[in-house]
Amino acid sequence: MARRRIVFRTALVAASFLLLGVWAPGPAAAQTSESGFFFGGGLGLGNGTMSVGSSSDSKGGLTVSAQFGTQREARRRWVADLTIETFKVPNAVRDEYYRAVTLMAQRALTPQGSPIYVSPALGFQHRTWSGPDPAESSDIGLAIGGMIGGYIRLTDRLMLMPEAGAQWSGIELEGSVGGSLIFARVYLLVMPGG
Repeated sequence: MARRRIVFRTALVAASFLLLGVWAPGPAAAQTSESGFFFGGGLGLGNGTMSVGSSSDSKGGLTVSAQFGTQREARRRWVADLTIETFKVPNAVRDEYYRAVTLMAQRALTPQGSPIYVSPALGFQHRTWSGPDPAESSDIGLAIGGMIGGYIRLTDRLMLMPEAGAQWSGIELEGSVGGSLIFARVYLLVMPGG
């Protein structure tokens, strides 16, 4: 089981670097010059982990995401990001699992003329619990995260955006219980048009 997790995480990191390294566009093709709102959706692979003290367990699978935000001076600025984990993350010490939906506000930081960005993020994670012995049916926790990605211009209004990142969320702080997600995904964004 531990070996499978290591292989999955290594493949996830390798895919992230491949997306960012091989697909990184030149600065001239990276961004649209219009200001306004953008939106889009993405698919990716993620590995969710739940830690209880020194014990942890994890599960990998598909993530589905959506973004909406503002763009000004050819750069994405403020971003609302919704991520759904389609897999159940197991608890290492109790017979229960959770599925998570995370809503985060991001501040996309893009150097002038660069196709690469970083985004610190803050938000909330809603977890729905199931299994033979769930402690509760659902809960909400504070979430923090960070992403790095690049832009690939497809048309005047369409952009492909490979992204890798991580999210952490507190489940029960006094018991040192938390959840995390490491992911690589690709978005298709509709950008402002003239």
